[in-house]
Amino acid sequence: MSVSSSVSASRNRRVVLVTGAAKRIGRGLALGFAERGWDVAVHYGESAEEARQVVDEIVALGRRAVALQADLAVEAQVLRLVPACIEALGGLACVVNCASRFDEDVSRAYYAMFHAVRAALAARGVQAKTHSGLAALFAEQLVRTGEIDAELGRWLGQARRNREIGDYDDFLAIDPEEAVEAVSRPSMVCTLRCFAS
Repeated sequence: MSVSSSVSASRNRRVVLVTGAAKRIGRGLALGFAERGWDVAVHYGESAEEARQVVDEIVALGRRAVALQADLAVEAQVLRLVPACIEALGGLACVVNCASRFDEDVSRAYYAMFHAVRAALAARGVQAKTHSGLAALFAEQLVRTGEIDAELGRWLGQARRNREIGDYDDFLAIDPEEAVEAVSRPSMVCTLRCFAS
């Protein structure tokens, strides 16, 4: 291969940097790009072993890949991420931000529960003005009467505590499994929707 064709081949290479690519959706996106002919920079925060496995899978697909570690909460590490990608893979055409902070997921899960409880109480003609008032009315109107399982009341209380910590504590580290548990409680929302309708 001549120098010009080599230069032209590297210009035609498509390189993507996928943040949070060691696990879950980011992993799927990284592999999807590789299956479609892209070389992939696999960013990870703490999941080095999982990132290495994704790189191995991408290489097995005939593409180039590199694992790049960076804490996205540390500006200096973020600033090194793109240059490291370009140095390792020779360019960068696309960045997909798939890294996540689970404290935000926990907050969203709480608000899904909060609004479902508000709707259930509104169907009874009851309205709460505060979060604590909503919890008290929920317990009084639905849990203590036995219409709603007491476990749902505990879920709401735990979700509220986690939301408050996540919203106001800048250094909170929510465990991913706890976040998954919080967002996978559809039974509460479905049960409460039945009361609201």
